[in-house]
Amino acid sequence: MRSAIVAGIIFVVAHFAMLIGLTTPEKFYFDEVHYVPAARQMLEPVMPQPMLNPMHPPLAKQLIALSIHSFGDVPLGWRYPGVLFGSLAIVAVYLCGLALFAAQGPAIAASLLAFFNQMLFVQSRIAMLDIFALAFSLLAIAAFMHGFRKPRPHLGFALAGAGFGLSIGCKWSGLFVL
Repeated sequence: MRSAIVAGIIFVVAHFAMLIGLTTPEKFYFDEVHYVPAARQMLEPVMPQPMLNPMHPPLAKQLIALSIHSFGDVPLGWRYPGVLFGSLAIVAVYLCGLALFAAQGPAIAASLLAFFNQMLFVQSRIAMLDIFALAFSLLAIAAFMHGFRKPRPHLGFALAGAGFGLSIGCKWSGLFVL
């Protein structure tokens, strides 16, 4: 129970910290020019042209499209899913630390290192696919590590397989974790 409370606190703190200034700039930057139009196209009732950005799997773009549908076609709508999954990635690092060290202190330290990692911070605040693949991969690794320590690891291994599959569904680089 204590671990769940700590994980919840880590998620909330990371989530709100990453939301600060999320809508700046109010235009596309870097690879958002590729992924946001592809997500917008997924919201169309009929695809008016060939699929945009077909070289990447669709899951992360569908999550961005869901956010655009929910929050509007504005920077918050494009970038919010990255914040959500970046926060989940930090929680996943905590869970990996918990499985690896079997102690709260080192697990919290690992999540703090992830929280202050600038690459994770930047990827969590931009509408790109990498943070989704990272979060699902880290959650899969955490599930595998927890399952590995159990006498009956089936559930942990099944969750790890699902996490790896979701990671690959976001970006092909999810295959490299396997």
